[in-house]
Amino acid sequence: MTRNLLSILTLLICFTLLGCGSSSNFTNENYQPSFDEITLGIIPVVNEMQSFSDSAFTIVYSDSLNRYSTYPIENIHKSIENSKRFVEIVNKLVLKEYSSEELENTPNLQSTLDPDELELLKKNLDGSNLLLLPITFNVDSKLYHTFGFARFRLYDLESGMLIYDVSDDFNVNLDGERGKRHMTFLLVAHSYSFFEKNILKNS
Repeated sequence: MTRNLLSILTLLICFTLLGCGSSSNFTNENYQPSFDEITLGIIPVVNEMQSFSDSAFTIVYSDSLNRYSTYPIENIHKSIENSKRFVEIVNKLVLKEYSSEELENTPNLQSTLDPDELELLKKNLDGSNLLLLPITFNVDSKLYHTFGFARFRLYDLESGMLIYDVSDDFNVNLDGERGKRHMTFLLVAHSYSFFEKNILKNS
């Protein structure tokens, strides 16, 4: 899917089906990747829409312009299934809340993880130099509406730097399975807009 088509589809969903809201908690405006080739590892969302959200991430974050590559999400699922330690490390990052003082000094993975934990995280992402981590991903359908809230962090795995911590909330005038699918795709597509703005701005 081309980026223009994705942007148009997101706007159509946004303006014809729902009320849109977005808030950015933290963005390192001065961040520049220190590597020439970007490989993105995406921690999958584990919920009842897991199969669809996996497909949404794969479609939305595919890059026809070859500006970056993604580590296969199915491989990360295997790490989740086979390594309790990996799951504990991911959960440790998800549960971490940064103070205002930490955000002012640009937090990093080293302040949360021990060296062996960071090494295991990198090992299970097999060469990825960026990590997209869903902190919250909630989709709820009721009373002819579907509500969604998602929060994502993006880390540089080489420097450990937090690049951004962003959140979005929406509601669509659809319910049931159809509403949940629209919402899941929208949340994933909107997360991509932050990735494109902050990482691909000079590509």
